[in-house]
Amino acid sequence: MASQFSFSEASIYAPDCGRNLYEVSKKENIKISDDACWGLLEACLLKLPVKKVYDLLDQLYGSRDLCFPEGCEFVVESIRGRSVNKVTRVGIVYYFVKWEGWPPIFNTWEPESNLNGCKEAIRNFMDACGAEVGMLPSETQTSKRAQITEVMDRLMEAVPCSTLSALDLLMKFTDLLQQSTDSPRPYKPPGLFRLETQISYDPTGTTLCAVPLKRSASESDFTSVSCKRIRLSQKDKQTLTSALQVFQQKLNSVYPDEAPITVENNVDTECPPVDFQPIPDYRPGPGVFLPTKSPVGCECTIPASESCSNLPSYGTATSGPLEPCWENRRKGCCAARAGACVPYNRQKRLVAPTGHPVYECNSTCPCGPSCPFRVVQLGRKVPLCVFRTRDRGWGVKTKAPIATGTFVAEYLGE
Repeated sequence: MASQFSFSEASIYAPDCGRNLYEVSKKENIKISDDACWGLLEACLLKLPVKKVYDLLDQLYGSRDLCFPEGCEFVVESIRGRSVNKVTRVGIVYYFVKWEGWPPIFNTWEPESNLNGCKEAIRNFMDACGAEVGMLPSETQTSKRAQITEVMDRLMEAVPCSTLSALDLLMKFTDLLQQSTDSPRPYKPPGLFRLETQISYDPTGTTLCAVPLKRSASESDFTSVSCKRIRLSQKDKQTLTSALQVFQQKLNSVYPDEAPITVENNVDTECPPVDFQPIPDYRPGPGVFLPTKSPVGCECTIPASESCSNLPSYGTATSGPLEPCWENRRKGCCAARAGACVPYNRQKRLVAPTGHPVYECNSTCPCGPSCPFRVVQLGRKVPLCVFRTRDRGWGVKTKAPIATGTFVAEYLGE
């Protein structure tokens, strides 16, 4: 009678099992089947964050250690977004691409020149988006197992064309898994029981009985650690307070028309950097000219037929008065003229996609400070605090919670 065997799903029982397999196979001249390697690799990928899987695969593909069959490396499944980089006068168009057979986390921004033969995918995006610039809603997130299954299918296609074997891939990802699990865990002390006995009911519930309690450890088993804060002398306190006040005045003198900046150090005796020089605007280098007046601007106006008197629904307490630039935001305002998407909503909060250029109205435009597209140029409205951290030097934080998309500060330099 033939014996019958059943096998359970492969699983990782030790973080370094991949290296153990690799060393055993080399030392003992034992060949490990590809099926075994693929099974262990899939179990390993399921234990790793998908983002880490993507980063390592991107590294292996960039170094050409991992190659795909010619003609099927990456096939465009759909276009999910479009952006225009206006660094040059012509502007470079980028598309956010969903690749066939890869999870959404593998989506990338690609210049239009890389998307040969993708006119239908681009046309489908334009029809779905309804605008030249923007993003489609996020795709429905599939389960992690489904995403890893897609990755495994692509890896099985790639290995025959690559310098890496299935065992090599297993070793690289188990090394990554070991790095992910080597981070120290917070210490959790065992529970201490101060009572030797505890009163409880017996199983019948009719009488009381005393049950002895065993202590897992005594307080004497733990070493006392003293964590005293540095005690400052009165003179040190006065010196630090004076230095903080001087630095605070220095910062606020450069930005007198903006929200106040406070400086604090509740950690140590370190004074603020005296050689730090705040600047109110960009500082051009040699040969760099910064124009003081913009060469072009919008000419947004509201026709008389659309004035507040003829449109009673406008100008109410909820909608506010008509803003010419807001009414023309998709027609002739600065962002529309540059081929970009609307940068802000009516509350002057950022709505443009990450990495997309922001176009504001400028000195050539007829609109005033209330224009929704004048934000950065009006300066900082959020109070800031320069503070000393315990292990990261000096940092900057806001004094109160801020809404998503709110402008905080402009990064200036040479």
